[in-house]
Amino acid sequence: AMHAYKWVVWTHACIARAFPEKLAFGVLSESAVLRRLLYRYEREINRAERPHLRKVMEKDDNSGAPAVLVVSAIRSMTTASSSGDAPKMSEIEVSDGWYSMRARLDAKLTTYVRDGRLAVGHKIFIVGAELRGVTDAVAPLSEESEMAYLMLNVNGTRIAPWDATLGRASYNLTVPLRTVVPDGGAVPRMIVHVRHVYPLMYQERRADGTSVLRCELAERRAQNKWHGARESVMHDMQEAMQNGGDGWSGGDDPEGAMRDALEEKDLFERRTSVVLRMNVTGYNPSPGHPSYRGPQSLRGGPSSAMLTVWDADAALIDAVRSGQTYAITALRPKATSQGTTSEISLSTTRFTRWVPLDDATVRAGCLEHSEPMWRCVSVDAGVDLRDLSRSGLPRKEFDAIVCPVFKGPVRVVEGGRQSQWIFCLDASARVSGGSPDDAHLLAVEVSGRADDTFIDADDWTASSTSFFGDSSDSCGAVVMLSNLVYMNYDAENNVHAAKVMMEDVVATSLANARGGSLAHDAAHALEAWRNDSVKSRTVIAALKKRARLLTGSEDVDVDASWDVNASQQQASQYDPPRLSADGFDDWNDEELVGGEFANVMDVNAKSAAPLSAMDEQDPPRSRRRSSRSSRG
Repeated sequence: AMHAYKWVVWTHACIARAFPEKLAFGVLSESAVLRRLLYRYEREINRAERPHLRKVMEKDDNSGAPAVLVVSAIRSMTTASSSGDAPKMSEIEVSDGWYSMRARLDAKLTTYVRDGRLAVGHKIFIVGAELRGVTDAVAPLSEESEMAYLMLNVNGTRIAPWDATLGRASYNLTVPLRTVVPDGGAVPRMIVHVRHVYPLMYQERRADGTSVLRCELAERRAQNKWHGARESVMHDMQEAMQNGGDGWSGGDDPEGAMRDALEEKDLFERRTSVVLRMNVTGYNPSPGHPSYRGPQSLRGGPSSAMLTVWDADAALIDAVRSGQTYAITALRPKATSQGTTSEISLSTTRFTRWVPLDDATVRAGCLEHSEPMWRCVSVDAGVDLRDLSRSGLPRKEFDAIVCPVFKGPVRVVEGGRQSQWIFCLDASARVSGGSPDDAHLLAVEVSGRADDTFIDADDWTASSTSFFGDSSDSCGAVVMLSNLVYMNYDAENNVHAAKVMMEDVVATSLANARGGSLAHDAAHALEAWRNDSVKSRTVIAALKKRARLLTGSEDVDVDASWDVNASQQQASQYDPPRLSADGFDDWNDEELVGGEFANVMDVNAKSAAPLSAMDEQDPPRSRRRSSRSSRG
């Protein structure tokens, strides 16, 4: 009775303080308190309508369900260390108006408490809270309940309106991407726009508990190797059975003996799943949105993310396309390896659900993209990559229409990874007027793990024709290299440097392009120039020689006319100067942000189509079943 009396008086006192002119003398009267106590008795005892926190402690309700609670006390807060670090965790008391329990806050929420942004009397909307301290159900007023507490994370906690109803909520919490804190717990719900979808990857789970990620070509090789080893073992066992040898232990059970032999060599089954990755952007409120507070309020925080979908099924792979908008639940954020604050990494969990949203719904919600929806397609790196560099986007990613010229050797670099430089020419060679000095090279560093997941550039295509040309004055056919990341410009050697991960690179043949778009028109013109040996042979030979010199190939004599970087030694990897930007001193990353850029492709030119029409927008990607075991 005293427990109920405490919360009735506490609640009525808050109402009296909030509305002193109208309710100060009525809500704290004896009759008002007694009526409220009778109401609670009727609800909780006679009707058996238990409040939210009681059902959570009795483990009849999910602690992570959406709920509105009120901060009733600040119990403790860890003090800063001697080095001046901020508190890492604090403890508060939260209540649903009927019962209360302890709640521990993560480092970010602790900062809010210390700064006064989260104080006693504030209502908070929580999603994804974890019940800790107890393993079994406990009564809310028992001694065991003092050990129970909720663990709250900043991504699942927001200040609720002052008049929000306490208790279980029937709606979810939608968190803008710009407010997501890396390592701040799961994000309950987020609305994102798919800007780009990357090639599928395949994860193999091995018997020793380790796993490995492969691109599609590496996965095909690994699968063929696995099937070959499996067939070899089965063939040896069958021969042993026919010849009566010692290959079978327990000859009465040939199937069991075959299985034991395959399991011994980890060849009984192969557990693989598909991994889908995409680059997504968030949404910001436009001037018509109720929460819009001006452009200054939209600065800071991440504006894009790399989303990884583990164990993706075939339906999702078929559905997700560039230009789609989704409301996604239960995403796990973390900081990127580059350390930038404008982009984070997101990954799905087993509770993740996808709900497609059409353009009309987004417009009705007064939302706008957090970043420009365009993707650079480089035809001439000297012009197009200049626009990309000044765009201000956190990810300097682009596609390039090029002809491969030369590849360096595969080397093991820092961290035990493998790296290979490939050199390409683009439209600058065609418009150089036959002068090799006016043509630049595009050098792409392909890096990956030092195992069977790395594929040499010569093996990217199944064609019998060399990917880099068959002679010293020829080059490969026109291709589009996708998902490259621009690094810098080496003015001394007239080389634009880019990088790409082995699992991201895609080489699409454009040799038979016949127009219809700017990219196809550029590819057709470059392919026609390549086939005109009179115009192209001299330029190609000079560019190929320059690439050989930069990689220190042993079969080429160093010509004094080529001034190779003094820091380069023979038989070393090409390493472009990190800070060289000669010729582009007037670049300004803050200029033209969101403006128009030359030779860029708007991936959001068409409105998002319904799921049934997606197959007509993008070329089909290879499909694999999710979490299926391959058996012989």
